[in-house]
Amino acid sequence: LRGLIETLQALTESGSLKEGDLAGFHREASAVMRGTGHAILLVDRDLNQLVNTRVAYGIALPQIGDRDTARQVFATGKPAIGDIVVGQVTKQLRVAVMAPVITDGGVRYVAVLSLDPATLGRIVSREFLPEGWVAHVSDRKDRILAHSDRHQEFFGKSISADMQEKVSGRSGVITGQDLNG
Repeated sequence: LRGLIETLQALTESGSLKEGDLAGFHREASAVMRGTGHAILLVDRDLNQLVNTRVAYGIALPQIGDRDTARQVFATGKPAIGDIVVGQVTKQLRVAVMAPVITDGGVRYVAVLSLDPATLGRIVSREFLPEGWVAHVSDRKDRILAHSDRHQEFFGKSISADMQEKVSGRSGVITGQDLNG
């Protein structure tokens, strides 16, 4: 996830973006994301999508799906990882990594890297865990974003009640019973 945030932050330094050339930014971001299955979005303070690399530049776009995380990035000026939402263009479940676009000392836009959640599943499944262990990544609403074993089966489901008690607002390694026992 850090690598995705760094990629997004690098894109926020785009000269075309700093100059207000949104068509140029669309071209640059499209080139960076080509072949990844991800998309780059650019959102204004009213949470309108100005750019979405899934569609041609200039097509009318809806507001962003994960408004809460975008508001958080505008308020804090810091990157954030969003919750599972249905993409407004794809109509599929997506996870967003967001970073502020700082111009003239303030957050002008939020740049969004819209991920295919299967990417997170592949990353977590590559971890070398002891026999019988599983790992998962969950969002702020305790829904599973990635699961090291049977990702497709568990993606989007709420974590177990046992884990909900233990994780409440925490991150890191937490031991407990998952949905699979």
